[in-house]
Amino acid sequence: MNFYIEKKVGFILGKINIIENHKFAFIDVLLSIAIFFSVAGFLSIRGMTNKCFFVLLAISVFFLRKSIVYLKDNIDRALFRELLMVIIILSLPTIAVFVNHVVVGNWAYRYFDGPTRMLYSVFIMMLFIYKRVNYSKMLFITIPLAIFLTALEVYLHPEFSKQWGGRFATYYVDPNTFGTYSVVLFGICLFQTQFSNKKLMLFYQIAGVIVSAWLVMGSGTRGSWVALPFILIVWLFVYKKRYSNDFGYWAACLLFVLLVGLFYFIPSLRERALSGVMEVYYWVNGESIDTSSGIRLSMWKMSWQLFIHNPVFGYGDGGYIPYLSKPWFGSTATDLVKETIACCGPHNELLTNMLNSGILGGISVIGLFFVPLFFFLKNTFNSNNKISEASQVGLVYIIVLIVSSITGGVFHLKYTATFYGLTIAGLFAQIFSEKMANSKTQHN
Repeated sequence: MNFYIEKKVGFILGKINIIENHKFAFIDVLLSIAIFFSVAGFLSIRGMTNKCFFVLLAISVFFLRKSIVYLKDNIDRALFRELLMVIIILSLPTIAVFVNHVVVGNWAYRYFDGPTRMLYSVFIMMLFIYKRVNYSKMLFITIPLAIFLTALEVYLHPEFSKQWGGRFATYYVDPNTFGTYSVVLFGICLFQTQFSNKKLMLFYQIAGVIVSAWLVMGSGTRGSWVALPFILIVWLFVYKKRYSNDFGYWAACLLFVLLVGLFYFIPSLRERALSGVMEVYYWVNGESIDTSSGIRLSMWKMSWQLFIHNPVFGYGDGGYIPYLSKPWFGSTATDLVKETIACCGPHNELLTNMLNSGILGGISVIGLFFVPLFFFLKNTFNSNNKISEASQVGLVYIIVLIVSSITGGVFHLKYTATFYGLTIAGLFAQIFSEKMANSKTQHN
């Protein structure tokens, strides 16, 4: 009876084609469910992504020996170097924090919590390679669902948005993080419209694009809005390379006009966008420093001065606060700016890590951004659809993170660090497993 059920489950998994190497049917079902809910509940169900992450980690430990043997038997030297590079960049944040704590002291596990999620993702990536997980197909199913669940959460619980002056938020996601990852979901969903072979699935993705655009606008996160033109440009570039018709051009133009129209016809959006421009203008001219944008600019200037003072190992988490009373900052920052950076950090991912962990912290952030960006760009137009689809999704994801990281943190929370680790592990595992399969076919 158990054999019959397992055979049926294996047949269903084969039909869905999310996990190609499905030799352990019941575990593979658990694996599929964990991947599904880690994405679907990302912004709407507190702790869901983290809980699913540890389920995936447990499964990866269970299959660790098989994963290592599979890699050893199938990977070639060139691909191993690429895999090693990904492992290094996922390990660097933990190494940076460890080195800082060895030198500065102040040991506490909470400082390692986010970075180690990325490190543990290495084991999950090895599992995904062994199981040949089609991660882009899972995202194709789950990203629009994640958008709809998030929109439902915002609609059913408007009180959380009211706490932030009407800017969209949930009970555990602040508007800045909400805006950043709404743009991520928007960008991925937009790219996934190219992968739709059936009209119903195309409608599903387009509905996701429309709803996520509403979430992006409602978040009021100006730093993430800047990423929207980059998404449209890259999407148009990829579409024109992939198809010879002009549909992508007109679709991008229409989407751009719709976004501009939203800003023009909705006064609150227009005022918030223009206020950001004016705040920067006032700060540059010294007319008004203590505005939202002005405070950020002052904090960045302070952060650079602090980094220059202690560039090698950094200050540790919050270790720079005693230095804020130094006379260096007399002409740089007001008391409000000092209070803001003391409680919330400099609102810039690179500067935050440079202050906390010195040069190694800065290198770790640059690695997390630009190593995946290089590999995704390299494989964007690969003839293998699974490789190109994973690369295109990864490309838009990294571009949004890079742009959004200028005005806020993108890895500073446990669930955002977890989501990064899972996404990078899943997309790279798909790329590596397909390249290994292609290489094996060519040798045979």
